[in-house]
Amino acid sequence: MKKIGIIVSGYRKKNTYALVESYKKGAEEAGHEVKELFLKSFDLRPCTGCESCYTTGKCVIKDEMHNFYDLIDESDILVLASPIYFYMFTSDMKLLFDRAQPYWSMKDAAGGKQEKKKELIYISTNGQPYQMDAYHATFKPIRMFCGSILAKYKGNYLVSNTDRNPVKERIDLLEEIFEIGKSSENLISFEKHY
Repeated sequence: MKKIGIIVSGYRKKNTYALVESYKKGAEEAGHEVKELFLKSFDLRPCTGCESCYTTGKCVIKDEMHNFYDLIDESDILVLASPIYFYMFTSDMKLLFDRAQPYWSMKDAAGGKQEKKKELIYISTNGQPYQMDAYHATFKPIRMFCGSILAKYKGNYLVSNTDRNPVKERIDLLEEIFEIGKSSENLISFEKHY
């Protein structure tokens, strides 16, 4: 059994949310423990660049970010889910990445040689017709985040054209991501674009 943490950004429970819920059902059916957090439901403040975490390994900002630090630390698999807004994941997802600086500081202090202990999946939706460029700006920050939290980047599940073809009407995709969730025990690398 794996511990799976899901971090969802965005402001509406529509297309990205439908994919996440289907993945979650598959993972739970397979017996995995799943915890889901919505970024918009928490009081998170932006990183101030104070550099305190460079020496302490901890963030000095007193807000609700501790919920996400705990989820990241406890998860075997971390799922990041965000719709695309103006060719990028949402601003609350970027805030999460900025606040992950303590992880980078700890890794740097240890010489960057720690073993990768978790896996990461990225789920995203885009309202426009498919074009790979719509997602390109998201990949490098996610890879850097993976490096910071010592995660193996296992896959992307990217669904386009959701303005015309909402995810809830695309049963084949919901079934496919359900199966990915179900197979989380032996997660293989994947790259899905629709």
